[in-house]
Amino acid sequence: LLFFSINFLYSQQEVNYALYKRHFNIINPGVAGVGESTYMNLSIRTQWTGIKNAPETQAFSYSVPYRNKKVGLGFTVINDKISIELQTQLFADFSYQLDFNRDTSLYLGLKGGGNLFRLLGDDASIYDENGLIIDPEIRTFSRFLPNVGEGIYLENPDKFFLSLSVPRILNTKRYKEQDGQITTATDRPHYFTSAGIHLHTSQDWTITPSFLWAVVKDAPSSFVCDLGFSFQNVFDFGAQYTNSQSLGGNAFLKLSESLQFGYAYNSPINTQLRASALATHEILLRVTLNN
Repeated sequence: LLFFSINFLYSQQEVNYALYKRHFNIINPGVAGVGESTYMNLSIRTQWTGIKNAPETQAFSYSVPYRNKKVGLGFTVINDKISIELQTQLFADFSYQLDFNRDTSLYLGLKGGGNLFRLLGDDASIYDENGLIIDPEIRTFSRFLPNVGEGIYLENPDKFFLSLSVPRILNTKRYKEQDGQITTATDRPHYFTSAGIHLHTSQDWTITPSFLWAVVKDAPSSFVCDLGFSFQNVFDFGAQYTNSQSLGGNAFLKLSESLQFGYAYNSPINTQLRASALATHEILLRVTLNN
């Protein structure tokens, strides 16, 4: 009966970001260099705080524009840990600007780098009636997997934005046969689509509805819907809904011309899951440099 009841389970493979609009070049290299200033982002995300060894992510991005050459450069570093699995993604970004008209620009982006994958076998905790034991079949494993990505970003800063991207195009296998042990996992390309419009309701207030849609083969798609409010481009706040049945809120404060701070909170709608304290917290610090 067990043999004939084998089924497939689907789970999250890429990192989710609540403050994705502030960290866009992580998923779209076309956003590198967009804007008038050089900036650096640092974010920390703790997902499902009520579960031991739940996902933890730290991300850093850097972006610099060269307006005289219509070129943008940048790089991203993502450190993602789930239980005994640790991944560090290192990518360089390049974008080129094409002007549609005076206010609208199209950015074409390329991303190149790779993923340093590590399986921390020494951190695996296995117990029997005698307590903690070491399983010799669980070994420490590491491998660097090169990859490339691409993206398109269309923007009118006062009206709208549209993003289409595949941050990692290549199908890469993380494991191989080693000492008679065979385990395989494949990183599949994720296709991201995002768009939003800016509605200027008054001289001080702007409302921005937006969404992020992620699609991957043989797995349910991920959809994030946002409704943001901005007051004089100094204080932003909003609400967020995901198709994984969760609600959240976020706030972003401009502390000075060079320093901004953001925080996002997300919690399941399901009462039983919410009772298990499966909340997600994300903070982001942005430092803007002179032109």
